[in-house]
Amino acid sequence: MQNQYTEQQIKNMVDSGTLCSVPFRTYELKQGGNHGFCCKWMEPGLRDGETLLNVNNSSIEEAWNGQEINKIRTDMLEGKQIKSCYVCYQEEKSSGASLRLQESNGWLEWEPKKFVSAVNQFNQTSTVTPSKMDLRFSTLCNSMCRMCTPNVSTNLAKETQKIIASTPAFADVVIEYDPAYTKEVDYGLEENFMADLQKNLHGVNKLFFLGGETTLMKSIPPLLQYCIDQNIAQNIDVQYSMNLTNTAPEALRLLGNFRSVQIVFSIDAYGKLNDYIRYPSHWDTVKTNLEKVLALGDPFWFVTSPVPMVYNIMHWHKLIEFWKEYPTVQVNPCDLENPSYLKINNLPKELVPLAFKSLTTSMRLTDSHLMMEKLKYMMHELNENLINEHKKLKIYTDAQDIHRNMYLYNYVPELATVLEKC
Repeated sequence: MQNQYTEQQIKNMVDSGTLCSVPFRTYELKQGGNHGFCCKWMEPGLRDGETLLNVNNSSIEEAWNGQEINKIRTDMLEGKQIKSCYVCYQEEKSSGASLRLQESNGWLEWEPKKFVSAVNQFNQTSTVTPSKMDLRFSTLCNSMCRMCTPNVSTNLAKETQKIIASTPAFADVVIEYDPAYTKEVDYGLEENFMADLQKNLHGVNKLFFLGGETTLMKSIPPLLQYCIDQNIAQNIDVQYSMNLTNTAPEALRLLGNFRSVQIVFSIDAYGKLNDYIRYPSHWDTVKTNLEKVLALGDPFWFVTSPVPMVYNIMHWHKLIEFWKEYPTVQVNPCDLENPSYLKINNLPKELVPLAFKSLTTSMRLTDSHLMMEKLKYMMHELNENLINEHKKLKIYTDAQDIHRNMYLYNYVPELATVLEKC
């Protein structure tokens, strides 16, 4: 019989930089129907040998307790870092904050016995029962966000197809594009997968819904109703993302039956700059819907996860000032992984002082430790890791600007002026 891990041993392994709670806790349905476990794990999905596991060729159980994820769990317990988890390791080196630490320390704080139990279950049986599910049923989306990629937004995929037809150079810079991504698929409407999912729901206490745009997905209300009918809703905490182009009243009504509901607002800049980034968003509509949703009482609570990028980093403080008007909303920035030319460290060096000024102002405006750590990380990236992909940035920006008839110069003139020289 294998030795049992203690809570202190698990905490020590988390602190040492290796152990993460996510592969012991979270099943993820990735966009495109692949099985996974973490949005920061830089792989398209779990595999059996060379075969990518998805809802059509494998069950949740087969993927979740399969060879690849079990190797990841074993390596973590043996003190080894995971190659495809490098994003978290990099963040920890520069700021001391990462999703690995946030998830692991959070579980240790709120449900330490469950963390210990999951690790010891795996140590004894080489299996784990997921207690959290991150469900991305569809890429159906009504937005075409600048920092998004066509594989997670049907509208962006359709637009990309049109831009490539008129501007062939766009194909050389856009990432994660395939004509197949223009097809609208909702895996939550597939009967066999839904039956498999429902079978695995009864041990789950956290459900995350992401997109695409969750408010458009027809599969989510029936799943919420299933949880209510099975009398398990009161045991489940839900995270539900919204871009605030609408308020999804039916989903919100059903969500009111769950133990707690975290609404995550997708807003990446203040005012018209948000419209530019999150095209074809309209700021007045977003703000009106925001205030409608904020009027909800228990069990709802609210978070926003803005994405730092070249377009908004010089105006970051304006977004922080806006959220000061809504103190019930927690601000937790979400790092951009790709495309690299939109990351803040691709900001032309002559504009870095403006970004530092905005971030410094933001520090004075926040009393959140997490936000402060994120701001430090942004400053580190601007100070230490600048790259030069300005030509790609210009090609990408110009092509979308022309297609949308929305021009960078009207929103971020400082950046537009510098890019004109490329």
